[in-house]
Amino acid sequence: MYILTHVKRRLVSLTGILSGIVFIFLITGCSTERSGADAANVHPAGWDNTDSPQFHGAYIQEFGYNLDYCTECHGSDFTGGSSGESCNTSECHGAQSPAGCTTCHGDVNPAPPPDTEGNSDNMFITVGAHQAHVTVSGNFPAMPCTECHLQYSSYNTPGHMTDSPDDVHFGTIASAQGASPQWDSNSATCSEVYCHGASMLNPAEPEPDWRDDFDGTNLCFQCHDYLTESPGHQIHWDDLNYPCSHCHLNYAQTHINKIVDVQFNPMIGGSYDYQEKSCSNVYCHGLQDDMEWDEAEDFTCHSCHGSSENPAPPYDLTGNDNEDSLSVGAHQNHLAETGICDPFSCSDCHLPVSSIGAHINFPPAEISFSGLATQNGGLPTVYNSSSGECSDVHCHGGWSFDKNASSNGWIYTAPDGMMRGNSVTMVWNQFGAGYPSCGTDCHSLPPVGHQFYPSCNNCHSGVVNSNNEIIDKSKHINGLINVFGL
Repeated sequence: MYILTHVKRRLVSLTGILSGIVFIFLITGCSTERSGADAANVHPAGWDNTDSPQFHGAYIQEFGYNLDYCTECHGSDFTGGSSGESCNTSECHGAQSPAGCTTCHGDVNPAPPPDTEGNSDNMFITVGAHQAHVTVSGNFPAMPCTECHLQYSSYNTPGHMTDSPDDVHFGTIASAQGASPQWDSNSATCSEVYCHGASMLNPAEPEPDWRDDFDGTNLCFQCHDYLTESPGHQIHWDDLNYPCSHCHLNYAQTHINKIVDVQFNPMIGGSYDYQEKSCSNVYCHGLQDDMEWDEAEDFTCHSCHGSSENPAPPYDLTGNDNEDSLSVGAHQNHLAETGICDPFSCSDCHLPVSSIGAHINFPPAEISFSGLATQNGGLPTVYNSSSGECSDVHCHGGWSFDKNASSNGWIYTAPDGMMRGNSVTMVWNQFGAGYPSCGTDCHSLPPVGHQFYPSCNNCHSGVVNSNNEIIDKSKHINGLINVFGL
């Protein structure tokens, strides 16, 4: 780095024999032990005033930043010594003392801005992207100064004061995995640096400009290109829109650390085999074994849940086939062939799978009733994911029909002209006592608001027989009233 004038302290360059004489005189005054009582008379007026030509920083800079003369009166730790005047007060240098890094460069930390000339604009090569590298971000940990600079134990370590922008010495992280980092001070660019994708297949910005304004936009893509790095990344990032944290938990702490860290989100679980490059027992693949990371496979619904018969559990995403669990429950009762109605569609209770990325997420599964379940939007159908209860479902008697909309209004008997089901609240994972039966659960025989007839098939002959047995499942629980053979 340049050891030039730090503007915030207004170091004024002094040249010539006169300045040398004055400095020797002033320092000689310090060489004689003084007490706190007469110390104020040792230095000229303006010695502690940054706006004064006599500001002490100018003298110290002019003569090589030798602080030994200062310690003779202010003590080796600058806390006062024989003078009784500490340099480490908030009015002066603060707790870091005059020998601290931020006396010459940096502010909240030793890295610029400001640089040793007081510049704060990142377009100055002595400022650049220092803060982007030494500050913890959401994408990577803070880099130590030694990744680009030699380690100096003190301000007066040989070489420290004579550093220039040409003096960049890369550390172990910058040169990891066989990288050969290079720095070009003329163009202010670095190349072949591990931290910027030197070990990647296709780094997006292999020679970043040190002066770029790193505002956090597309930082990931500046070092590696997911879409060409591997099929696995393309599928998970681009196709599924998965965040990095699904497989690289807390990656801001482990990113750019010379190794590939795969740590699954606890909701995903499972494990990763670094040698085989495969994951096992992960939630998003239905606990399948040995999913090859770089193999682009064609998945179907039952790749993760259900079976070859249909995609509904069992099995659920954890391999469970117990109907008492909410993740299995009555799926098969709804999607398999039954004696009372046609199988239901997944979209009656779940959103259509328009995006696999939105589909594969964490439990509990999202329930979004539509179509038949809500009588085409006419019912406030609700599911409670804690209790497993669904209510106001058309399929379980939540329906109602209006006399005014019927061509057979004579059959309606209720004063309000409505015919209703019993709107029973069903428990998804309970059967037996909680399972519906004709005439008692979903609707009465006849339904509430319906004239009494001894047999349903007098009017619904196309739906049931004389024993009230369903003979055409497509006409039962279909959102319509099928009468007189229709």
